[in-house]
Parts: sequence; structure tokens; C-alpha cells
Amino acid sequence: MIRMTRGPDADVHVVMAALEALIDLCGGAARPLDRRGKATLAGIASASISGAGKDSQAATLGRCLVQCRGTDLLIRRESRGVGKLDLAPGAVGVWDGRYQVQNLDRSSFLKVLGGGPEGIAPLFRRDLGPQSAFWENPDGVIGGFSCRRLAGRGSRILPIHEFPLAQALAALIKAERLPECPWAGWKDDLASVAAKAL
Repeated sequence: MIRMTRGPDADVHVVMAALEALIDLCGGAARPLDRRGKATLAGIASASISGAGKDSQAATLGRCLVQCRGTDLLIRRESRGVGKLDLAPGAVGVWDGRYQVQNLDRSSFLKVLGGGPEGIAPLFRRDLGPQSAFWENPDGVIGGFSCRRLAGRGSRILPIHEFPLAQALAALIKAERLPECPWAGWKDDLASVAAKAL
């Protein structure tokens, strides 16, 4: 869960951009919000800034529950539609759009499903017959697998203009920084090529 505090003089567009990025981070959806979702988001942002947002006013956007609580907005993954993942020995996969999981075991399958009090945290299971075991993920690497938090869609595909936002989200979840773009000066290179062609 992420708590976002905003002031009464906050710009609605800034609040909307921050909320949209946090929804992307918490929800793990494969696509950004559509027009209807952005309109709902604009209403929540405006109501929360103006003070018209009632406590417990809530909406579901991008697989997240967004709630107004006083001067705060709470964003968390909703409990429905949490993914399941079966990983073969040595395989790597993305669970629920939020975590990259690697099965480090060479002989047994790894199952990842929703766990924790709200059913939204990763729960790991090895199918070992009668002695099957479950693990939560407090440390990242347990029982022959690794689990890494993803920084929203920027962890999978990252347009260069969204790089600063992706870096900020990675810092928020204490993930390793994303690598710099290898073509950082592509605009300058393209401009010099175009100038030479003329």
C-alpha cells in the first residue's frame, strides 16, 4: 500500500500524473489507463485537492483500489484477479505484472499465487507431494528461487521520455536503478545526420 499526501494548493495535473504512476506500480496492469479511467482519476484528484472527496471515497483503477482518507490518498492492489504462475525448473516469469520470479531449482516446479492477509502478496509453493512447502517473500531469495519487485510497466518496456519517472518508482520501492539508455544522445546524432544530408 502506498500513502500519498497532497496539499490544498497542489496542481491537479501533478496529482493525476503521480497517481497514474503509482497505480501503474501497484496494479501491475499491462496497459495504461484508458480515457474513462483517466476521467475517473481526474475526478478523484480534483475532489481530493478541493476537499470535496469524502473519507472512504474509493474507486478501482488499473487493478488498484484508490481511497481518500482525509488529506491522503491510499493506493493498493485490489484483491480480485491476482495472478497465478507455474515455473518449470530454471524458468523465469512475471507474476501478476508486479514481480519477476526465477525458479533456481533444477528439478521441481515452483507455483506462485496470491497470499498474505489480503491475498495480494506473492506466496510460493513447491509441489513436493505430501511434504509441500509454502514461503512468503520477506527477503527476496528463499528456497531455490528469487523474487524481484518490478517498477511498473517501465520494467518491461521503457520509452526514453519516461526514464526519470521509472527511476523515481524504482527508488520508491528500493529496487536497483534501471540502466541508462545506450542511445542517450540519439537526438543529437540524428540532428547532425540530417544537417549533413542537407
